[in-house]
Amino acid sequence: MSALLVVDVSSNNGWPLDFSAAKAAGVANVIVKITQGGGKSAYVNPDAQAAIAAARAAGFQPGAYHFEEPSIPVSEQVALIKAHADGVGRIFVDSETAAKTWSAEVAATKGTMDGIKAFAATGLYAGNTFLDNMAGAPWGEPLWYPNYPGGYVASDTTPPRPCQMWQWSDNYDVAGIGPCDASWFYGTPAELAAFFNPPELPTPTEADRMRWIDKMPNGDIILTDGASYEVIGAERIAWLKARGVPDYSTDPVKLTAGVVKTLRQLGTTNEI
Repeated sequence: MSALLVVDVSSNNGWPLDFSAAKAAGVANVIVKITQGGGKSAYVNPDAQAAIAAARAAGFQPGAYHFEEPSIPVSEQVALIKAHADGVGRIFVDSETAAKTWSAEVAATKGTMDGIKAFAATGLYAGNTFLDNMAGAPWGEPLWYPNYPGGYVASDTTPPRPCQMWQWSDNYDVAGIGPCDASWFYGTPAELAAFFNPPELPTPTEADRMRWIDKMPNGDIILTDGASYEVIGAERIAWLKARGVPDYSTDPVKLTAGVVKTLRQLGTTNEI
């Protein structure tokens, strides 16, 4: 199995970092923490944009990750990520802060990933507890899996669980960076390049443009583009819930073009 070394950094690693030295030492790519949470409690890595630019200058195609806070509304987290996502083609949602219930955790994690898909490719960073309790996780998303076996030797690249990337150390000493998180990416250099620099996301046609689910003051659940709206019936609400669309009763949720298309096929109006 072809395995390439990928490291991830945050403000904990300090700045500046020498990504050219890391590349010369065999690192294949870099992932940068950009944000955490959202709204009033939002955190932005102060070194993120400098790190992304320096990684690109060193010849990498950097990825990014967002630390999910399930207590923060999805819309606020997605807005924060979008504002700081310049220069990256794939963003992982790091889910390791447990919500009060597993359903709330699903709503937060999957909802944030669905929101990111409007402007970047996505992936899930999650360990055993999350994966063992989330039905269907990682929901077809590329999985970045943290697991640090005792006595691990870096020559063993076989992951303990099927994944796209296995984070096998949180303290691997890398030239130009120092101790940092280290992962194996499973694929060739060409596959790694395509993974972290995917083709431009297609712009939805007018008929398939993104829509929001929201709740009106009178309790009606609506589908809206900000200019017009349509009340959603109980049958379609059940259909959405069965497919993991986050709870829209307290927080607007953006739908992908594919979900909108399926809603139309189920008999929605031409307005959709």
